[in-house]
Amino acid sequence: MDTAVVGALTDLVRDTAYMICGEQPGVPQPKLLTDLDSFSSVQLMLELEKSVEVMLLEDLGYFEGTTFGDMAVHILTIADKKGELDGLVERMRRIADERQPAATDPLPTGGTTPA
Repeated sequence: MDTAVVGALTDLVRDTAYMICGEQPGVPQPKLLTDLDSFSSVQLMLELEKSVEVMLLEDLGYFEGTTFGDMAVHILTIADKKGELDGLVERMRRIADERQPAATDPLPTGGTTPA
């Protein structure tokens, strides 16, 4: 699997978990998915369903990982089983491209780096 896609999806899972916990007073940022309570876990899945446009909650029972990256891989597996992987990969590639910093100092026309 494309590491940029997995990375973008991992970032999305982590950022969404941070957002959910940040909206709840006194709830610390999670380091792992196991740090989320059941309410936050369901909220996370519902938010991710909207973001990735793949139904996830019904397949959550098969998830055995603990990290944001584990969840990213699980989401990709679910999308593949549902025949929705190509669309998800395309969305994640767009997100990854949007997160790439724009080159502010392009190389000179000669293609060499400045001294």
